[in-house]
Amino acid sequence: MKNKWISYLDMDKVTVDYNQGILDLLDLSMTQEIRDGIKQGKSINDIVGIPFEVFWDKALKKGKDHWTDMPLLPWTKDLYSSLKEMGDVAFLTSTGRQSNPAAQGKQEWVKKHFDTYNIIITHNKFLCAKGNSILIDDNLLNNQSEDESNTYLFECYGGNSFLFPNYMKIIDNEIKYEDVKKQILDKIKRIKKENNYA
Repeated sequence: MKNKWISYLDMDKVTVDYNQGILDLLDLSMTQEIRDGIKQGKSINDIVGIPFEVFWDKALKKGKDHWTDMPLLPWTKDLYSSLKEMGDVAFLTSTGRQSNPAAQGKQEWVKKHFDTYNIIITHNKFLCAKGNSILIDDNLLNNQSEDESNTYLFECYGGNSFLFPNYMKIIDNEIKYEDVKKQILDKIKRIKKENNYA
């Protein structure tokens, strides 16, 4: 039997509007300054000048609903559907901290929007790497060096990866979503053909 293809989708800033979720939690509006900061790769906490711990305390007080209620990015459903045509799809995400309601909230977010529980939560995404899989992720994150990024490690462990561009540049039409989707699907088709994956 041929190895079946699987696409792993990151959540925050690939399919989930994480920064808008933080702004909503802090009762702040999106401004041009915030948009520009996001495009420069700055964290939302640094842009608005609120320590991460303040956000985290508010998120914990709201509980799992903070993550369950995060908005989808405009292309999320289309990207998911397109990847489903290529094979299996699972969300591959981290919770940021070891013990918190984020895991349950993210599971419920996936169930709410996609009627599935195909979600894997781990800080070590490379553990899911296989030749018949691709990780679609948005690093570099948190000042990681390239050799610490999720996409780099996923490839080191035998998987394939696609570095998803800065989502705000897509929203502001500096990068076209259709071009990004085509690059992802073309890469998957090429790898599947070269390796005879189902």
